[in-house]
Amino acid sequence: MKRLLIIPILVFAAILVFRCGDDSTTTPDTEVSVTSYVERVYGANFVIGQPLPEPSGTGTVSIDAADSLLGKGGIFQLTINHGPDVADVIIGVVDAVGYFLLPIPEGQSQTTFRGELNQANTECFAWYISARDENEVVFEPAMHDVRVLSDRVVKFYIENVEGSEYHEAELPEPVKFNTIASVEGDLTIINGGSAVVDLMVNVPAQAVIVGIPDAFGYFRLPLSDMPGLANVLIYIAQSATNPFPGILFMTEEPGDPDYGTAIMYDPIFLSVGSGEVQVSLTFFPDQDLDLHLVEPTGEEIYFGNPVSAAGGKLDLDANAACASRGQYNENITYTGVTPPSGEYIVRVDFWASCDGEGAEYRVLVNVRGEGQLYEGDFRADEAGGGSTGEEVCRFTY
Repeated sequence: MKRLLIIPILVFAAILVFRCGDDSTTTPDTEVSVTSYVERVYGANFVIGQPLPEPSGTGTVSIDAADSLLGKGGIFQLTINHGPDVADVIIGVVDAVGYFLLPIPEGQSQTTFRGELNQANTECFAWYISARDENEVVFEPAMHDVRVLSDRVVKFYIENVEGSEYHEAELPEPVKFNTIASVEGDLTIINGGSAVVDLMVNVPAQAVIVGIPDAFGYFRLPLSDMPGLANVLIYIAQSATNPFPGILFMTEEPGDPDYGTAIMYDPIFLSVGSGEVQVSLTFFPDQDLDLHLVEPTGEEIYFGNPVSAAGGKLDLDANAACASRGQYNENITYTGVTPPSGEYIVRVDFWASCDGEGAEYRVLVNVRGEGQLYEGDFRADEAGGGSTGEEVCRFTY
């Protein structure tokens, strides 16, 4: 199995400090659209050019949201508590015209949704969140101030680290050497994909810190049975782009904690398309595996039919017939189009063994920004092109 092996050097992360004034919702001199701040809300309808609705009832909502966001294409997540008698949630920005309407299933009391920021033109803005019932009675809105960060934020590159806690704070500074002996991980990664990284830890660490150099925020992954091998599963954000800055790891030791060697994992980054439906395949070693996606219409997207009538596209096809080895990912997505509604089937086919051995794989399914990971493997004697492969999962859009 080919993996990227890295021996540590000390890396210090320089973090920008962002501050936001108390007056975060100054009325603009000219009419500004909500889309100057929010590019899209997954699953919502956009109401163009209309002022934010005035409350007309006694219902209330509350918000759970981050206090800071990346201003250029950052993905955000909001949780709204609105009670069971709601037909739609209203998502807007204070002092901006236009808003998003997100339909709510009957009887649902809390809604978590995601979306993408545009290139926000201010250091701060305020969410305006309300709801309305089936009679279009509008609830009292809740508002939440947000700092817009002008530089890198870890969640622009890393969506999540399995089993970790996210900290919206500056990266700690490493103060000790040689606490991580080596880092070994996937040679290639893609936006909207996954990476598995093995850390050989030399000290009785209680956690490992995962971050991005010069980026705000980090993930803290608790450890046990250290010293030893720590296995880290990372979900790469759909918004990640080239040049990819690499992923930084450092240990946290017990006590007042001291932070150890910052070591970099710097894989080859392959930029692919992303959208409300994105299915990615990562495999190892570098065999010829093929990703298949069957649409609700029955049309199948794969190397023999790379673009569907609905606009789904296989935009990365790796190691075809073992002729172009060195890539370990495939990707199917719907960029700039709305995917068909209904049930999808994901399959993986072991077309050919390039070295006479078997293969392991991971499939990450992103639907409206929510990722679900699946893992599997093939024996060497299961190789042989011509089939549609084994079914990995089904999902609904």
